[in-house]
Amino acid sequence: MPKIPSAEKIQLLLEGEITGEDGVYNERTGKRKWGTSTYKVYEALAGLQEEEEAVKPYLLVWLHGMDNGSIEPGYLTTIQKRLRHRVIFVVPMSPQTYEGMHFNWGCAFSKRDNKKQLGFVHGKLHEPYLTALTSKISDLAYEFDAERVLVMGYSMGGFGAFQLGGFAPDAFDVVMSVAGYGLGTLEPEDAMYGAPQPASSAIFEDFLTGVVSELSRVPIVLAVHAQKDSMSSFRDVKAIIQSCQETLAMRGVPHTAELLEVEDRWADSDRNRKKKKISGHHYFNFSLLDESSEDFLWSKLRKYLSQAPLRLEVRPLQIDQLMEVEPGVRFKCLASSTVQCLDAEQHAVIDAEELEALEEPEIEVPDPEEDEDRVLRSRWRPPSCEEIQLFLRAGVRLESQAEGGQTPLALLCEAACLCFRDAEEETPEKLVSSDADAQDEACAVAVKCMCEEAPVIWTLEDATGRMPLTMLAEAFGLGEHNHQRGPRATLMALLDSLSFCFSKSPSSIMWTLRCSEPMRHAAEFLSRMFMKEQVPAPSQLKRLLQWMEVVMGGAWEASEDQRYLTERLLADGMPIDLEDMMNSAIHLREFSDQMEKKVLEWEAEEAELKLAEFEARCAKKASEYEDRIARLETEIARRAGNLQLLPQPPPSTNEDREKIEENPEERKEAIDDPKEDREEKPKRKVAAGPPQGRVLEEAKQVIEDIRADRLVNDGWDDGVSEDVKQGLLAMRRSLCAAVERLALDLYADECHCLWELMQNADDNKYESDDVPELTLALEVDPTYGAYVWTSNNEVGLSSEDVRAICNVNASMKGAGQTGHKGIGWKSVFRISDCPHVLSNAFAFKFDTRGPLGKLALVTPTNLSDEEVESLPPAVKEAKAAGNTVMFLPLRSNGDALAVDAELHHIAAQHLCLAFLRRLRRVRLVFAEGSMLLQRSAADMAKLYFPGASNLVAVKMTEFTEAGEKSRTQMPEYVLHHHEVSLQGETATLTLAFPVAFALDTTQRSEEDDELLKAPLQPLYTFLPVKVVGFRFAIQGPFDLTADRGNLHGKSTRNRSLCASVPVAFKAALQNLPGLRSRALDLLGQETPEATWLLVRGQLLEVLKDVECIPTEPDGQLARPGDCLLPPEEPKLAEAMQHLPPQVLWEHCQRCLVQRPWALRHRAQTQGLGLQELCIDHWLQVLQVDTGDDQDNTHNKRSLAQDAAEKQDYGFFKRLLSLLGTTLGDKPEVLARLKGVPLLPDATGHALRVADGPTFSCYATDVPQCWQKKLEAAGAMRVLCDKVHGGLEAAGLRFLRQLGVSRPTRQDIVPLCVEWHLGLAETANFQVGGSSSTTHARLDDTGVEPLERLRCAVWASLACLRQHFLNGASGVPSKEEVLPWSALSELLIPCSSIRSGFGTCSRLTCPTYLGEAAGSELQQDVLVAIMGFIHGVEAEVRDIGIFADPPPSWLRDDEKESVRQSKGATVRDKLNWEAFLDELGMKPLSPCTSHRKVAGTVLTIDLGWRLSSCDWWGFVCDSVKALSYVERRLKNADRVEITWLRQLRTPERVDVSELFLRSNYLRFGGHFLPYMDLQEDSQAMGCLQRLQVATELNGPGLRKCLHVLKMRSCHDISVFADLYSALHSLPKEQQSSMNLWGAQEDPGQFQVFVPPSSFEAASRCLWTDSGRSCLRWLCGYQVLQPDYGPSVQDFWNCVSMSIPFA
Repeated sequence: MPKIPSAEKIQLLLEGEITGEDGVYNERTGKRKWGTSTYKVYEALAGLQEEEEAVKPYLLVWLHGMDNGSIEPGYLTTIQKRLRHRVIFVVPMSPQTYEGMHFNWGCAFSKRDNKKQLGFVHGKLHEPYLTALTSKISDLAYEFDAERVLVMGYSMGGFGAFQLGGFAPDAFDVVMSVAGYGLGTLEPEDAMYGAPQPASSAIFEDFLTGVVSELSRVPIVLAVHAQKDSMSSFRDVKAIIQSCQETLAMRGVPHTAELLEVEDRWADSDRNRKKKKISGHHYFNFSLLDESSEDFLWSKLRKYLSQAPLRLEVRPLQIDQLMEVEPGVRFKCLASSTVQCLDAEQHAVIDAEELEALEEPEIEVPDPEEDEDRVLRSRWRPPSCEEIQLFLRAGVRLESQAEGGQTPLALLCEAACLCFRDAEEETPEKLVSSDADAQDEACAVAVKCMCEEAPVIWTLEDATGRMPLTMLAEAFGLGEHNHQRGPRATLMALLDSLSFCFSKSPSSIMWTLRCSEPMRHAAEFLSRMFMKEQVPAPSQLKRLLQWMEVVMGGAWEASEDQRYLTERLLADGMPIDLEDMMNSAIHLREFSDQMEKKVLEWEAEEAELKLAEFEARCAKKASEYEDRIARLETEIARRAGNLQLLPQPPPSTNEDREKIEENPEERKEAIDDPKEDREEKPKRKVAAGPPQGRVLEEAKQVIEDIRADRLVNDGWDDGVSEDVKQGLLAMRRSLCAAVERLALDLYADECHCLWELMQNADDNKYESDDVPELTLALEVDPTYGAYVWTSNNEVGLSSEDVRAICNVNASMKGAGQTGHKGIGWKSVFRISDCPHVLSNAFAFKFDTRGPLGKLALVTPTNLSDEEVESLPPAVKEAKAAGNTVMFLPLRSNGDALAVDAELHHIAAQHLCLAFLRRLRRVRLVFAEGSMLLQRSAADMAKLYFPGASNLVAVKMTEFTEAGEKSRTQMPEYVLHHHEVSLQGETATLTLAFPVAFALDTTQRSEEDDELLKAPLQPLYTFLPVKVVGFRFAIQGPFDLTADRGNLHGKSTRNRSLCASVPVAFKAALQNLPGLRSRALDLLGQETPEATWLLVRGQLLEVLKDVECIPTEPDGQLARPGDCLLPPEEPKLAEAMQHLPPQVLWEHCQRCLVQRPWALRHRAQTQGLGLQELCIDHWLQVLQVDTGDDQDNTHNKRSLAQDAAEKQDYGFFKRLLSLLGTTLGDKPEVLARLKGVPLLPDATGHALRVADGPTFSCYATDVPQCWQKKLEAAGAMRVLCDKVHGGLEAAGLRFLRQLGVSRPTRQDIVPLCVEWHLGLAETANFQVGGSSSTTHARLDDTGVEPLERLRCAVWASLACLRQHFLNGASGVPSKEEVLPWSALSELLIPCSSIRSGFGTCSRLTCPTYLGEAAGSELQQDVLVAIMGFIHGVEAEVRDIGIFADPPPSWLRDDEKESVRQSKGATVRDKLNWEAFLDELGMKPLSPCTSHRKVAGTVLTIDLGWRLSSCDWWGFVCDSVKALSYVERRLKNADRVEITWLRQLRTPERVDVSELFLRSNYLRFGGHFLPYMDLQEDSQAMGCLQRLQVATELNGPGLRKCLHVLKMRSCHDISVFADLYSALHSLPKEQQSSMNLWGAQEDPGQFQVFVPPSSFEAASRCLWTDSGRSCLRWLCGYQVLQPDYGPSVQDFWNCVSMSIPFA
C-alpha cells in the first residue's frame, strides 16, 4: 500500500447531505430525486505561520473518481501544503443509484445507457443536481469568506470538474481536471471506448459548444493528462482545452487555459500498481502529491492565482465604496436611499423600501442650506480598478451611454473637473486643496483602467458633441471657462491611453480625428497651454496633433510635407473610399498595408533622387575643389617664379634637367599636369641592397622639391613684400582646407583606404616573373601601438608617382588601370595622422601632427635614418625585401576594431581577385590570425560545367597567430562574359556565379547549404561597390560617384550596362544548364533602389521562359508557367499528398513544385507568376466541367476512382473536408460536382451523386446485411463507412450540401421498388426461360452475378416487407403512392424456373399458415411421396410452381437467441406469407386435386401448430400475420375449413375437438384436450372458425359430453357438473339442435349411468316411484340414486322433451 501522508493540522468541520426533490422523474412513484450525496468539510493549516492562518481561505472542492472512495485527509494536507495557503476542503460524494438511474457526478444515465461502460456518452447532464451542488459550494464559500474557489478531481472527478465549471463558471476561480474526460468522445469506434460513431462525436461537439464555451469564462482552466492514457481520452481533453483557448482568443479575455501533458514514463508511476494493468492512467501521485508535482503543476497554479482577477462575489457591496450602476450605465454619486448589490447574473438597485431591512450606514447629515449636489460630490470617490472589473463581470458595458449621451469615462472626467471647480470656489486664494489632487490621482487610475477595457470610449461624444478630452480642456480654460487649474493627472492619463486605444480601435480614432472639430480645438488649446507654461507638451499630445494633420490632409494648418504626403496618399488611385474605410477595421488594415507599400516606394524614389542630387553635388564640389587647388598651385608657382624665390625641381635625369632648364615653360606644364604615362618609362630594377649614394640623394631631393613648391622651406619669404606674403599664406590655407575636405569627407567609410590601397596595388607594375601580391596587416603592439602596414611587390615608386601622391588630381594612370592614384590615396588620413611611405629609395611621411599641420596632407617629409630604424620590424623586413611599404600608425587603439572588421570584409569579398587586372594574391593579417587569398584554377566546377572555360576559384587559407594553417576553403565561380555596345566602344559585362548553386539537392551536404546562406554578392567595378540584392556578382565598367559608393544615377553608360544584365543572365542560363535549378536562389532579395528593382523585375521576366523550377516527383525542371506551388492552406496541403503529379499534368497541364523548394522560395515566386494549387485545379483533376475545358474530360483517368480501387480512404477524408471548406458558398460548383465520381463505396467504386440517391451511411432502422446486398447489386449507393466515420465537420457539411444524408427506411423503400421494377424490364426474365445478362457488378468475393442478384432481390423484398409490416398502405413513388396490389409484377426467386425468377402473380406461395408445403424438397422426392401416400402415379405438374422460401441470412442482424427462437421463425414465415399475399401471389390451396402433395406434407405438422397456444401467441404478436390468418380462415371454402378442423393434434384429437382451458377445466378436468389461451386473446375468432370450444355455451357443453364419452370418462361428478352447467344456460341453448350440423333427437341424448355405461335419455328415469319391478322389467335406468338432487331440474327438462307413449 502506498504510504499516506500524515494528516497534520487538518480537522473535520462539518458533514452534510446535498438533498433535493427536483431530481430524476420516476414514473412508478411519481417522485423526482437523486440518490444520497453526502459531503464533508475540512480545514487544513499545515506549514503556515500564525498570521497566514488568519487570511481568507481558499475553498477547494475535491471530486472523487469512479471508485466512489473518499480521499484521505493526509492527501488533502499535502495539497494544502502545495498551495501554501489556508484551505477549506469540500469533499462531496457522487449521488448513489436511485430508481435505476446512475450518476457520474452531474451526468445521469440508466443501466441500459451504461452498456459497455458508455454512460458518459449516452447520459445527460442533470441540471437539478448540478444546481444543488453549486449552490451548496457557493453557500460554503460565502460562509467561510473564501478568497478563491477551486474545483478539481481525478478521472471521473475530472469529468465532474468540467461539468461544474461549465455549469456555473462565475462560481469558480480554478477548474482543474486530472485524467478526466468529457461528455461523448472523438475516439474512433474501434479504439479505446468502442463508442458508436459518429453519434459519440456529435455528442462531444455539443458538449464543446454548450458546456466548454461556458467553461472558458473561468479565469483558470487546467487539464493534466497523459498521452499514453488508455482509460481517459487524451484527444478529448486536448479538444476541450483547445476549444477554451479558441473561445478566449475570440473574446479577447486574458484567462488561462492550459494542458499539462504527463510524459509516458510517468503515466503508470503510482506506487503499488503491480496488480493493476499498464493503462497509462496511474499518475495521481506524480501530478498531485510527489515532489515532481511542484514544478509540474503547483508552481504554475500559484502563479496563475496571483495574476487572475477575483471572481464575482455574491454579496452586498458597501454603500460608501461604489458608485451606483443603473441599466443606463451612468455613474453618479450615491445617496442614502439606494444601495448597490450585484450577483452573478445581473445587477439590481435596492430602493428605499428594501433598505429598511439593511443596516443603515453612517452618513454625515448634510446642511439643508448647502447645495445637495455639492454634498454628494464631497462624499464621492472615484471607482477603483477592482470595482470597475466587478462592474464589467456583472454585465456592465462601458461603451453604453446614459440618457444624456454620456459614457462612464465622460462622466468620470466631468466629476474630476467638478472637484477642482468646487475646490476653487471654496479657496479664495485659488489654491486647490489636497483632496482635489487625491481625487485627481484616483480619477487618473480609473481613466487608464476604463480605456484598457473599452478603448472605443476615448472618442465617444455626448449629446452636445463633447468628448472627454474636450471636457478636460474646458476645465483648463477652453472657451468661456476661466479656471486656474484642472485635473492634470486625469488629463495625462487620458493622453497616455491614446496609443493603446488607437492600436485597439484605429478606425474610431481616425474617424474622430477627421470629423471632430471640438477635438481639434481642445488639442490645439492644450498645446498652447503647455507652451505658455513653458512645459514640454506630452508626446501623445504631439502625436495627436500630427495624426490630425495627416488625417485631415491639409484641411487646416499642417506642414507642407504632411500635406503633400496625405494628399498624395489619398489621391494615389487606390480603390478605397476613405469614408467606408474609416468605418471598417478590415478596410483600415488594407489601407494601412497599401499606405506602407506606397510610402516605401515613395521613400525609395526620393532616396534615389536625393542620392543622385547628392552625387551631383559631391561631383560638383570635387570638381570645384580640384579646379581651385590647381589654380592655387598655378598662382603660387607663377608668383614664386616671378619673384625667383622658389627653387626649380630637379629633373629625374640629366637630360630632362637640361631640357627643363632650357625651356622653363615645359617645367611649368609638367607641374600643372603631371600625367605622363608610367607604361612608357623603362622598367627599373630594384637593387639587392638598400639604395645608396646618388639614388638616395635624388629621392630625398624630390621630397625637398615638393616641400619647396609648398613654400615650407626656410627662407621662402625672403625679399617678399608683406602683401604678397599674406596672399601666399592665404592661398596655402585655402589649399589645406580643400585637401582636408577631399581627404576626410569624400569617403563615408573611415577604413575605405584599405580598398584604395588594394586598387593602387592592382594598378602597379610588376616584374614578369613575379606574382603580384599585396599584404594588408593590422598590428597592435605595446611599443608601437596600433598600426596598419602594407607591402606590395611592385617595381617601386618613381619620382612622378611621389609627386602624384602629393598632389590632387595628378594621376599617373591611364587606360587599362583601375583607379586614379592621387585622390583615393588621401583616404589614409581617415585612420592615420602620419602615414609613412617606403619604396625604393623613397622614405617619407605626411605628418599632420607636426609643424606643417594640415598642409602635410600634400606635403611630405623625408624620414631620417633614425626614424627608419625605429619602424616596426615587420615593416623594415618588407622594405628590405624590396617591396613598396606603407606604415599607417592609427590614431587610437579603438580604430583597430574598425580596421579589423574591414579586413574581414575584404576576406568576405574575395571574389574581387577574379576581376582585378594584375593582383593575384592578397595576404590579410587580422588582430587574431591571418588569411591568404589566392586566385586559383577551379577543379570542381569542371564537373558541373563541362566545357566551360571561364572558371575561377579563390583559395582561402586561414592561419593561426602562431602561423599554423587552420582551415582552407576554395569557393569556385563560373564566369559569363557578355559584350555590351556603348557609345563608341564595346565593354564587357561579367556575371560570376557560385558553383555551389549548381550542386544537386540530393548531393548537397550541410556545408553546401551554408554556402547558399552566404552574403549577397556585390556589384563590382574591379572592386566591390555595393550590394544590389543578387547572389551572383556583376562586374562592369560602371561610372561611379567620387566616393566609389554608388553608381552615377544619370549615367548613360550605367543605364546601358544595367539593361544588359537580364540579357546576360538569360544567356548564362542557356550556356550553363547547371545553374537553372538555382536560378531563383541567384536573384537573392529585393533592394529598395528603383534601378535594381527594375533589373530584378526584368530578371524575373527572363526566368518565365527558362526551365528553372524543380517539380515532383524527381526534380525535373519546368517553366514557371507550367508549375503550381504547393498550397499553404492546411486542408489543401493534406489533400495534395494524394495527388499524383502525373494526374495533375494529365488534367491541368501543370507540374507540382517540390515542397522543400517551394518552402524556401515562396516569397520570391510572386514575380514569376507562379500559381498556387487551389480548389479550381482540384476540380479539374476531379473532372469537373468548369466551362473552360472543351475537351472530353471523361476520357482521362479519374483520381477518385483510382483512390477508391486502392481503398485509399485517407484521400477521400481530406478531399471531402477540403471541398466542404472551400465550396460552401459556391452552389454552381456543387451542382457540377454531382456529376463527378467522387464518393467511394465499400465495393471499390467511386459514386456520382447525379446517378441517384447516395447515402452517407447505412440506415439504422433497416438491417445492415440487407443494405449491403442491395449495395453490392447497385440497387443502393452508400458511402464507405471508413470514410464517413472519420470525416471532419467540413466534410460532413459538404456531403449534406451534395444531398448525401443519413437514410431511413422511407428513403430505401422507393429505391427498392424502382430498382426491382427496372430489373424486371431490363433483365427480360421469362417464366421457364433462361435469364439474360444482368447489369449486376461482380465483386471481389467471387460471388456469381446471378447469386448476388438473387440476394439483392430478397433484400429488396425484405425492405418492402418491413415497410408493409409497419402499417404502410403502399409504396411512395416519384409522383404518387403505389398500392401493394400494383406490385404484382415484382420478381420473386424461384428455383423451379431456369431463369431463377418469376413474377409474383404467376407463382404460388411456398407456405401455408407459416408451414412449408413441400417447396423445400426436390421435385422427384415430392413425386415419390405422393405416389407412396396416395398410391397413384404423380406428375410434376401436380406439384405446381412454388416461389423459393426466404433465405435464412435475412435474419442475420437479429440476435442469436432471437434468431433461433421458435416464435421468431413462426412470425417471420407468417409475415412473409401475408406480405406475398398482399402483393398478389397465389395462395396455396392444400385441398385441391393438384395440391395433393402440399396437403399431405401440411397434414404432418399443421394440426400441431393450430393446437399450440404458443403458435397462436406468435401470430397475435404480428398485426399483419393475425389479420392474414383471420382473412384466410374466413375465406376458406367448406372443404378447406373441414380439412383444417379435422387436422390431428398432439392430443390425438381433431382441432375442432379442442377446448379453452380457462372455461372448461372445471367441467372436464383432465379428461378434455385443452388450449391455454387467454379469454381476451385476439385469436378467439380464428379458433371459433375452427370450432374450438372457446365459450361456455350449449354446443360447447354438449360437445364436452361427447368427447368425455369418446375418451371413456366414468367420473359421475364430471357429468353431474356438466348437466348442472347445461341447466344454468338459457333454455334455447340447452336444446341446441345444431351441434354437428344435424338435427338432434332428445331421446338419443346419451346419459352416463354409473359405473361405466351410457344410455339414451329415452331409456332413463329419474325415479321409479317405488315401482322398481316395473322399471326392471322395462329395462330403464334410475338416475336419482347416483346423481342426487343436483341434476334433477336438468333431467326434468330433458324428460319433458322425450315423447313417451
